[in-house]
Amino acid sequence: MRELLKVDGKVTKNLDRALSLEWLESNGRGGFASGTVAGANTRRYHALLLTARRPPAERVILVNHLEEWIEVDGQAYPLSTNLYPGAVHPTGYSSCTGFSADPWPAWTFDCGGSTIQREILCVPGRDLVIVRWKSIASRPDRITLRVRPMLSGRDYHSTHHENSALSREAAIKPGWVSWQPYPDLPSIQAIFAGQYRHDPDWFRHIQLPLERGRGLDGEEDWWSPGEFLFEVGTGNTPTLVLTSEGIDALDVAAVVKHESTR
Repeated sequence: MRELLKVDGKVTKNLDRALSLEWLESNGRGGFASGTVAGANTRRYHALLLTARRPPAERVILVNHLEEWIEVDGQAYPLSTNLYPGAVHPTGYSSCTGFSADPWPAWTFDCGGSTIQREILCVPGRDLVIVRWKSIASRPDRITLRVRPMLSGRDYHSTHHENSALSREAAIKPGWVSWQPYPDLPSIQAIFAGQYRHDPDWFRHIQLPLERGRGLDGEEDWWSPGEFLFEVGTGNTPTLVLTSEGIDALDVAAVVKHESTR
């Protein structure tokens, strides 16, 4: 039996150490989600939704990352972490109190006295990833979650840079949005119970230090189509499903229950 990674806040708040610890969730058909305990991508292979167009070959990265902010009574706390030239922003790792890979990757954050957990689950046999946020313990304040997906649409061996060929359009209906940045790649569907605001923007000069250390291109640009808004609280577990499958609904509770008993 493989040993599953579990670390406390002394490790997660040490940026260099947390960047050196990596996790990977495979879907069993060539795709996976992967990253670091710190949350920042350090390799070109790190991604949230990476799929194999001809399983297990022709791997492409569709969703690179999420930028997440929790707002507690008007005060913002970052959950995500990114590396830029000479800067780290946001600094979610500094609020992280623990990480466990059992049964799937989960981070715990202290956000001004409210404890928030983020989980990432790849579903075996499907090109689909589920991200959930839970309030484990909170003050009686309003808690809002803002999430920006970061997309590219590239071969997983390459890097992505700002360009005019990328389509900024979106198909939007309640609880569902779809983007297709490039016509020769699968579209990306997001299923959610919250609000979506289409607000395209580029996030430039993301640093991938392990690639630079190999003498390769260690910088790329991500395109963010917009922002999701969720309310977090007792009995309310915001969920974001990202997939290249042509679906517009998913029984997340049933999928999570099934996977937790595997």
